[in-house]
Amino acid sequence: LIIFPQTIAFGQNRQLPEFRIDEVYIPRFLPSHPFYFAKIIRDNLKLFFTFDRVEKTQLHLDLANKRVLEIAGLVQKGNSSQIDNLLENYKKNWVSFFNLISEMNLNEFDQPAQKARRNFAKQEQILNFLATTSSQEINQRIKVTLVVQEEEFNRFFSEFQGIDKIEEFKKGLL
Repeated sequence: LIIFPQTIAFGQNRQLPEFRIDEVYIPRFLPSHPFYFAKIIRDNLKLFFTFDRVEKTQLHLDLANKRVLEIAGLVQKGNSSQIDNLLENYKKNWVSFFNLISEMNLNEFDQPAQKARRNFAKQEQILNFLATTSSQEINQRIKVTLVVQEEEFNRFFSEFQGIDKIEEFKKGLL
């Protein structure tokens, strides 16, 4: 049993619950599974047929979570050949999330933003743990992704600290 406490800052410091790797659900269908392609097709169809922006942002967060759990599964099995693809898909889901949330009005924004903060904290916790318990090569790939992702996440949410900055930030994205 390994416990990994983590402090995450998003404008304020807060302590996350203890992290236990044995409590992380590892999906059965990893990229090395012959039917993994069906899982990806299903995920893409869900995205395609989700028209509500709030629901679509939630789906991108869920898919980012799945990619992190798949990375954990590959690291656990010692199969690092697909980690780069999963890290790239993880980043793409966050980029899509940021693009969608930047188009939302204030009434839509709060729920996905709060879920994003919680999800990113959990994902960061898992990825940090995996980076510290993996080979140096995998550690470096995960750490680079985390640094870039955390900078983007913090930049995005710091722009929304003041209501008057929201429209200014949206204009910068378009």
